[in-house]
Amino acid sequence: MHQSKSERLRNQLGLPALSPHTRTRLNRLLNRIRRSAQKRMVIVEGKTDKRIYWWVRDRFGTGNARVFDARGIDELLNIYNQKTTLFDARGVAVAFMADRDLERLFCTNPQPGDIVWTEGYCIENDLYEGYVKDRGFSL
Repeated sequence: MHQSKSERLRNQLGLPALSPHTRTRLNRLLNRIRRSAQKRMVIVEGKTDKRIYWWVRDRFGTGNARVFDARGIDELLNIYNQKTTLFDARGVAVAFMADRDLERLFCTNPQPGDIVWTEGYCIENDLYEGYVKDRGFSL
């Protein structure tokens, strides 16, 4: 039986297979990405990550990019595995950002290497730690 790249990566990481509900939601997201005319995109793991990215973008002027939340690490990895056809072939610059939480549970090194993984458990903790350090406090 043939396995897709995302199925092989999920097996390698010990992640469960996608449910039919998740697959339908993922297909809708993939269609939104395909229809987007934006040439710069950021794919984040969840809704909270999306709001935080918008806050950082607005606060620090990191530029305009369309932000999509994948609604989970499984979906983010599926989109990542299709990046050649979804983004590269269309000339779209894309960044993938994920929390390290699940990655720590299933493997010792972040994979794939060109996904931006948080230093700590999640992006909220990274921002809080940076805020505390910038003010001279110690954790």
